[in-house]
Amino acid sequence: MGITDPGVVASSRIRAYATVSVSGRLDRLGIARLRAELAGWRAAGAVDVRLDLSGVTGHDATLARTLAWAQSQLNGAGGNLLVTGADHQLRGELRDAVAALHALPGWRHDRHHHHHQMPDQRSYRPETADQP
Repeated sequence: MGITDPGVVASSRIRAYATVSVSGRLDRLGIARLRAELAGWRAAGAVDVRLDLSGVTGHDATLARTLAWAQSQLNGAGGNLLVTGADHQLRGELRDAVAALHALPGWRHDRHHHHHQMPDQRSYRPETADQP
């Protein structure tokens, strides 16, 4: 039986994933590089990204907002950002950043499908979210 025979339906869904490990201190420049790396993986088709921060020795305050933004981007594509190795402080900052992102005007969350829609991306930049 060939795949063109009546009654045969072929479907394939490949779920691409990536693992990114970070070490050292993440200052604003390092966070910008991380954001570019995550965006590159998303553009390459990765929908699930595991981000290992166990080697991070310190970070700028913008890291949590950047991770919340990256998570929303992956969620919007049906994927997920799994952050591992984050210290207690960063986990708390990330929870706060995700909550703040959800509170933005224009943010929509479909509880049944776990779909997020970001506000107009030209107006939201995670690295300047705390600036007027």
